[in-house]
Amino acid sequence: MNRDERLKTEFKQFLVTYFNPRVSLIAKHINVNYTYLSDWKQGRKKAGDDLLNKVEKFLKQYNR
Repeated sequence: MNRDERLKTEFKQFLVTYFNPRVSLIAKHINVNYTYLSDWKQGRKKAGDDLLNKVEKFLKQYNR
């Protein structure tokens, strides 16, 4: 599993674990475009390193 798929899986699991928080709030918090984050989560777009770094940092900070 590559980094993109691993983080997508972890992100989706985070959403389930924490009662499906609004992705728009997460996007705002990590300073990325909501549509880009949502499209990546749904598999419609590939993520660049910048997005992956931000998602990884977010998950490390908040996924307990």
